[in-house]
Amino acid sequence: MPFDRIQRRSLPLTTAPTSVEPLPSVSKALGRDVWIKRDDRSSTAYGGNKPRKLAFALAEALDRNARAVITMGAYGSHHCLATAIHAAPLGLEVHLVVAPQPVNEHVENNVRLDLAHGATLHVARNPVDVAWKTWRLRRALARSGRAPFVVSPGGSSAAGSLGYVQAGLELAEQVARGEMSKPEEIVVAFGSGGTVGGLALGLVLAGMPVPIRAVRVAPPPLSNRFWLRGLLKRTAELVTKRRPEAAELATNALALVHLEPGHLGVGYGVPTSAGERATALAAEDGIHLDPTYTAKAFAGLVARAPSVGAGPILFWHTLSSVSLDASLANAPPAPAWLSAGTALSRR
Repeated sequence: MPFDRIQRRSLPLTTAPTSVEPLPSVSKALGRDVWIKRDDRSSTAYGGNKPRKLAFALAEALDRNARAVITMGAYGSHHCLATAIHAAPLGLEVHLVVAPQPVNEHVENNVRLDLAHGATLHVARNPVDVAWKTWRLRRALARSGRAPFVVSPGGSSAAGSLGYVQAGLELAEQVARGEMSKPEEIVVAFGSGGTVGGLALGLVLAGMPVPIRAVRVAPPPLSNRFWLRGLLKRTAELVTKRRPEAAELATNALALVHLEPGHLGVGYGVPTSAGERATALAAEDGIHLDPTYTAKAFAGLVARAPSVGAGPILFWHTLSSVSLDASLANAPPAPAWLSAGTALSRR
């Protein structure tokens, strides 16, 4: 079923297709063929996996005549930052409800960049408080006539996940053109689920059912197979309006996903020693990883390498590589409340 049958508007936020490239130093170190999908370059404004999802989510906000968007995440959330960067030029007021995580320089810089791009931050005490603050904020904005739209955490609504349905089709086209061989396995970070779920659906639609190793980077209550199953079902129903066909599509997509729980470490945002080693290895090929998401996912790839079949392993890079140094140089100082966050300890 061709994806262009979906009558769903998206915004031109990405520079897709992103390239697929070999990682020669990593391949030599692991003794096998390792490639990378360069979604770090998915946008010239701010890349990573968020622009593909926001292209659909923010289109939905505009279609509903929203004047403000609300989304949520941890203090240093890349999704929150991506929303601030991509939504503000559309004339949307951006509100971010943020919850504590271990604070390091990377987290501090993301908070400062949120502020530099005009976002208003609302600080919650914990995930329950995030839900409460989001509800209150939505009501307050609606009462003031500012028509709010809530973007799901990570952009992982059914509409947002369509961005990665497209990405799965995009990869299949690249394989068909001979840009790389069909991957033996795809390794990607698993957080809110939209990237993994959309990608699985896209691969099924393309007739290229490659196994996906989804490396958990968030706690199980927030990142689990039960949630993914529901997201797949809702997204499949946007791809096809025929419920039996949607159910079969979601089932086949879920079968591609293999959850890898062993690299979260002691918690979200806390670096792991395996992640630090993976970061050093990726750097040999000029690839920058972050400790919260991509370092743990790449550590999963390193651990999997000896047991995967002979074909190439594809690492799907989800961290933006766009330099924001100029924005950071002019960003406000870190707010006082950030110093109350959990101090980062080396684990």
